[in-house]
Amino acid sequence: MLIFLAVNMKDLNINILRSPARSTVRRVLGFLYILIAVLWLVLRIVNNESEQGKFPLPFLDIIYSLLFGVSGVVFLIEGSGVSIGKWFGEAFIKIDKVGIFIKKGVFSKEWVILWDEIDQIEFSVIMIKFRLKDNSIHVLNYDNLEYEHIQEIKQSVRDFSVEKNIKVLN
Repeated sequence: MLIFLAVNMKDLNINILRSPARSTVRRVLGFLYILIAVLWLVLRIVNNESEQGKFPLPFLDIIYSLLFGVSGVVFLIEGSGVSIGKWFGEAFIKIDKVGIFIKKGVFSKEWVILWDEIDQIEFSVIMIKFRLKDNSIHVLNYDNLEYEHIQEIKQSVRDFSVEKNIKVLN
């Protein structure tokens, strides 16, 4: 029985941001988008369709080329298997002996609750309710989480609550 508990009591660390799969189609599309953006600007300059005294390239042509070029760069990078979201931050699920730390998205706020503060835990289909020792309630919603991650969170919270002698309601 002790071996079973020791195996289940390990910390849970999940990186929610996954690297995209390498894709030749995305890389080719990215290259084509960049090529079209550059060709569009070059053709507009060569044809010199602007009137005398006005800006040589219409504003919308520049915006169009920039958007097409940037989307081409994004396609190239993501097609190479690099996640652009990782450049802006991280998203994770971490449950350890200290507490529960969840950040569902790169721009989301981190959700933190410590085991020492928890009095009771209630599991439901769409959330986990934590009643703290000061009688306040914190809710962990499952929105924007994958099914496998939800199951791992539930199991890890159950395991740690048994270890910490926290009352669990289903």
